[in-house]
Amino acid sequence: MNISMNARKYFIRIAYIFGITLVLINIYGKTQSIRHPDLLSFDKHGGEFTPIEISSYNFNSINSQSVYLNRKEALQKVREVLQIENEHDKIIAIQKLVTASMVHFYPVNKPYLSDYFHVPLYENFILYFGARLYEITRLKPLSVFRPYEYLNGKKSWERGAAMCGEISSVVMYLLDKAGIENGKAGLDGHVIALARTSNDEQYIIDADYGFTLKGSLSDIANYHTEDVRKISGSSHLSNIYGPEGNIEFWTGDRGYRPKGYWFERISYFLKWAIPLMLIMFPFYLSKSNKGIYL
Repeated sequence: MNISMNARKYFIRIAYIFGITLVLINIYGKTQSIRHPDLLSFDKHGGEFTPIEISSYNFNSINSQSVYLNRKEALQKVREVLQIENEHDKIIAIQKLVTASMVHFYPVNKPYLSDYFHVPLYENFILYFGARLYEITRLKPLSVFRPYEYLNGKKSWERGAAMCGEISSVVMYLLDKAGIENGKAGLDGHVIALARTSNDEQYIIDADYGFTLKGSLSDIANYHTEDVRKISGSSHLSNIYGPEGNIEFWTGDRGYRPKGYWFERISYFLKWAIPLMLIMFPFYLSKSNKGIYL
């Protein structure tokens, strides 16, 4: 009986300490950036990064630096862009801003690059431990955690390094701030943003490859894939813009990846709820059992 009671007391104390620790980690995270140290260095001192790993006229061997605006400059540009009155000009400006201020490369099958796309412990311990568990077990369902693709444009914008799906989410986030209707489209291995102005004009925004085209996805896919090749310099890209299997999601990330969208939102709720429950647990037991467990 005493052994059982002692074990129970130790378990409750450990849960309490663990809960306090997680709360302190979360509070510390409020003061930290989720940007990779290379990007933080660029924000302060400038510098260059791994060249963009996409084939395009816009990103060639001469013009290969993968980010041009530091965080302070990018935020200043946002303020300027949101002052633009013409919706067409505003959409173009948002695309150029996102293209210039984000690191564009893909860490698939390159674990050493995925550090740009990890979620720090102090940002979200659930997403962090998901990545650690994947590294240990290599279970395929856990591969979504490393590299982790945010379904929150504001988070991707803050992190500064992104894959095409996140680049599109950042564009959508800025379009939301600009009051312009937006969505996302899934192509064959590529993701782009969509915009619709107040006079019902539609735009394809590919900030990853650095261009914007006026027209619906259906228009581009059926009649203007050659324009995609000319403006991007990528035959591969013009092929995947074709009409086969391309889907529009005007509900954005919630429609594009609903499970991931809700999991991410819930994880940010649980990162506070779990430690608070661990802290309150011993107090609940002490009242219900009229005992002291701390």
